[in-house]
Amino acid sequence: AGVEKAAIMRAHTGHMQAVWVFVLGMVTTGTRSATGTSYTLWTQGSLLHAVQTAPLFNDSKDFVDMPATADPSQIEAAWVALNWTSGDRVATLSMFVAHWFDPPGSDLLPWTPPDWTADPPFLDDLADNATIYEFGRALNGIWSVLGRVETPNVSLHPERHTLLQTPHQQIVPGGRFREFYYWDSYWIVRGLLVCDMIDTAMGIVNNLLYFCDTYGFVPNGGRAYYLTRSQPPLLSEMVAVVYDALVTTGRGADAHAFLLRAVPTLDTEHAWWMLNRRVPDPRLSPLSRYDANTTLPRPESYLEDTVLAGSPHPGSNATLFRNVAAGAESGWDFSSRWFVTPDSLATIDTTDVVPVELNAYLLGVELNLYRFHTVLGNSTATESYMAAARSRHAAMQRHLRCVGSGWRDLRNGEPTAGVSASNFLPLWVLSRPDARAFLNITSMDLTEAATALEQSGLMAIAGVRTTTLHTGQQWDSPNAWAPVQHMLTEALLRVNETAAAGRALGGAWLATNLIAYNRTGFMYEKYNAEELGVGGGGGEYIPQTGFGWTNGVALTLLAQGLRPSDTPASGANTPSGARRTRHLVLVVVCIALVAVGGIGLLTAHRLRHGTVATARSEDAKRLKALAVSSPNDECGSSVDSDSETATLIQTL
Repeated sequence: AGVEKAAIMRAHTGHMQAVWVFVLGMVTTGTRSATGTSYTLWTQGSLLHAVQTAPLFNDSKDFVDMPATADPSQIEAAWVALNWTSGDRVATLSMFVAHWFDPPGSDLLPWTPPDWTADPPFLDDLADNATIYEFGRALNGIWSVLGRVETPNVSLHPERHTLLQTPHQQIVPGGRFREFYYWDSYWIVRGLLVCDMIDTAMGIVNNLLYFCDTYGFVPNGGRAYYLTRSQPPLLSEMVAVVYDALVTTGRGADAHAFLLRAVPTLDTEHAWWMLNRRVPDPRLSPLSRYDANTTLPRPESYLEDTVLAGSPHPGSNATLFRNVAAGAESGWDFSSRWFVTPDSLATIDTTDVVPVELNAYLLGVELNLYRFHTVLGNSTATESYMAAARSRHAAMQRHLRCVGSGWRDLRNGEPTAGVSASNFLPLWVLSRPDARAFLNITSMDLTEAATALEQSGLMAIAGVRTTTLHTGQQWDSPNAWAPVQHMLTEALLRVNETAAAGRALGGAWLATNLIAYNRTGFMYEKYNAEELGVGGGGGEYIPQTGFGWTNGVALTLLAQGLRPSDTPASGANTPSGARRTRHLVLVVVCIALVAVGGIGLLTAHRLRHGTVATARSEDAKRLKALAVSSPNDECGSSVDSDSETATLIQTL
């Protein structure tokens, strides 16, 4: 991280004076909450600029997560009066910040949800294997670590915090992500429900409903600087799974009350997306896009954005900052999907792209609202949402569907050329029973798209790559992310003809999670799809652990009966030569972990002494054959003999 920061600063030094003049010349309104509280101390102005470009922190997010120790007006006055005439300017700035601000994230305290237990009932289904049982138990234990509650000062002095108040406690992703995040919350909720934590899950959903009621939409995350954008609209999905859990557990009255409370807010959110994120070209109606209500650098990535603005780029700085923030709204921040030149963030044009998955999510929203209004007996709304769903699906088929390659984003009216996992995310919505019934989706339609996924080059030994391009961006190859794996696995499992592929993909993902966890004790934000048990990299910040949505996906897959796989995902392209050899060893180790039922050093000890019989099992041999026979192999060397495999295991 230090080397990367130094490189940024070298690039930054030559043009910072010009950027400084630009920032001082910008005219904009401050970010404000519904109650009128101004957050400009953290979101714009010379103090923010000085702190972030010094830079005082390795992570730009740290400063904007620091609560103020006094009223912002008092701090601003002290800043104007600060004496810069003597001493080290950076040291002076550091002392100023230390005096007027508390540490990052100190506005939240640890909290253990009251419905959390160390041994939830779902573990009984894992009891036949000690390794899987302990893995599931550890995942459940992470919820007690990721719980947060606001300090009393947040409600007493909201103007001193960027933290947005919530009516209920939070489960956060982890690491630098100290507060709630919109689309992360869906997979957190799924995982909580597996652990019978319905009340905690309902509290999270009610927090998001509260935000939508307060601001008119659900912001990207739980900080004031996120009020310029949203994130993928999955709130109705959260309402659906919590509602179903309440019904299933005999809490029908609670379920009905929950739906009565949620549906008007979901109507509001859908209207917001239709009003604020509709594609401008009327020929593409009613398709939607990502956007952002800002023309400024993101406060939480201020240095990175100002450095980017100082590099050659098309268009104005204001347009650049808007497109960068829109890319963050997508959740895929950042990916070559949003770049005109695939390896250049400076060419980002998110608002010119019609994204496949956003329209699939909104189709899901419309189908969910059809269902909810049907339950509540609102016939007029029911008809309206069914018409909206059919209209959106027709537009997706007309403009985004590409037979043989799933679906494709549009850029300026033309399908984009890049191969991305997002090309296949509509499967998650279209494979639902209600979508198949109301939109006349056939198994043949779904199978054709699933076959295209297998042939896309995205499948790897540890999951589905986000794209096929290696650009250094975290939402490009070789990274694989839990939400994408879950949506595609769930879609494939719903169709008889593709269920085996779904089991293979889910099993491969659980395998890489388990291997990494047994190595490190951590669940990662993202993983390397090309290497089993290895965390992902790239992007604007160092890789994070925790991790909310990864835990939730792993728990959900385990609860669906999937287990760490002894075969790569169907259609996987595996590396060759020395890297492929390492993959083979890791897969054999994963098989051993599961079959022996041991974890940690005990398993390593058994492997070292050659006592793991499963290394010679038929499953291991089948996996080995798959791992060395990729049709895209560029290197001829491979490991074929049992003796060489044993030597490699001993070396590991």
